[in-house]
Amino acid sequence: MSSQQKISLTSAILMNINLMVGASAFIAPGAMASYAGSASFYGWLFAGALFFPVVWCIAQITKHFPGQGSFYAYSSNTISRTAGFVSGWIYFLGYVSIGSLQLLSLTTIVNATFGIPFMVTFPALCGTTLVILLGALSVRSLKLVERIQSVATLYKLTPLFLGIASLLYYFSPSATPSILSTSPLVLIPTIPMAIFGFWGFEGVCSISHLIEDSKRNASKAIFLGFIFTVLIYTLFHLSLLAIMGPEALQAHGAIGFVNYLNIGSPAILRLLNIMVMSAIIVAHINAIFGGIVANSAMLCAMAEEKLLFMSSFFANRLPSTGRPLGAIIAHCAGIIFCITVVASANVLNAMANLGVLIAFFLTIVALYRKTRTQWQSVVACLLGLASCAILCYYSWQGIGATHGARLWAIMPMLVAIVAGYVMYRATASTKKGQEKPLSAKRTTDAITKKMR
Repeated sequence: MSSQQKISLTSAILMNINLMVGASAFIAPGAMASYAGSASFYGWLFAGALFFPVVWCIAQITKHFPGQGSFYAYSSNTISRTAGFVSGWIYFLGYVSIGSLQLLSLTTIVNATFGIPFMVTFPALCGTTLVILLGALSVRSLKLVERIQSVATLYKLTPLFLGIASLLYYFSPSATPSILSTSPLVLIPTIPMAIFGFWGFEGVCSISHLIEDSKRNASKAIFLGFIFTVLIYTLFHLSLLAIMGPEALQAHGAIGFVNYLNIGSPAILRLLNIMVMSAIIVAHINAIFGGIVANSAMLCAMAEEKLLFMSSFFANRLPSTGRPLGAIIAHCAGIIFCITVVASANVLNAMANLGVLIAFFLTIVALYRKTRTQWQSVVACLLGLASCAILCYYSWQGIGATHGARLWAIMPMLVAIVAGYVMYRATASTKKGQEKPLSAKRTTDAITKKMR
């Protein structure tokens, strides 16, 4: 692949930040403040520290697969081909669910803010139209995709940078509790909310082969993107507490922080409110777009390995841009199905967490098998598996009130997993059956040659 078809380290970092930083920056702080008050901003650091072993493991494995790396490839090359399919397929389903959840959230925000009658009456139709438009945009050249992602990421970060800059005026050390005086028990309830803000840190893995000097830069993009995101979330949350106070943050949420700034001009205040709301909308749309780009790349890579039913369709690339048309259609079709048939934020959240965490678990096992002679890596893998277990526990508890309700919530995901596995086995059997006659022919030819 030529250098013109690859993206730079800076763009990869921005893409990684884009996949993480989104609605969570505005939704989570209010809920976190209800648990930990003025110390709630430490929740991002606490969750980041808990999540770091997983990030480290995912970043390290990209060094062992500098080519077309993805979650199916990691498990397939170190555990088994079947494990690779399960990891890749569940991860794909998880990110289809994440994109669907983001689209439902976007529809809710737009309807609540603008109340456009057509969108209120036909939210699924409007969501479907947006997905089709984003899908059409994602088949364009990678350089255009890169520019769109970079510009949109910088724009949606504008309100966060505005809040962080306000710390220079509003920050008061005396009103900020010390981390040494803050009990971890107070921060534990904030973990699930903070962790959701980090989903997407691994998105670069699916396009690691598209990054310039991927062997070095893929892991850097993951590390730097994650660290910058933790800092952005922490500082923005701290600025909200300094500007609004914990009580107002709980009551009005992060979206209303502009109204607490000492701005005397109504026109400027109105302009800032418009900027914040538009940035939130852009954050949702760009995250959905980034998910299409990254997830379709991984599905296409799986199809090129003949792991999928109708692999030739999913591996189809446009000659002009090299973009995976079939895989993009599959991802967009999955989102449309979820928002029209599933249409439940609770179910989609459960499907998303299940898919991503299982893929993480198998990937960490793959790293362990690859580096089990290095004790530092073994310790990191064990910590990563422990982090996954803790996150699984919190995710399971948050699905529903009872085990029955939780199992029912993830049923669509289980059905999709089983259906995918059945198609995988059927495809593998067909491929094996096609190879047998060829093998038999070669054996016959060899015997005939020997007799001669």
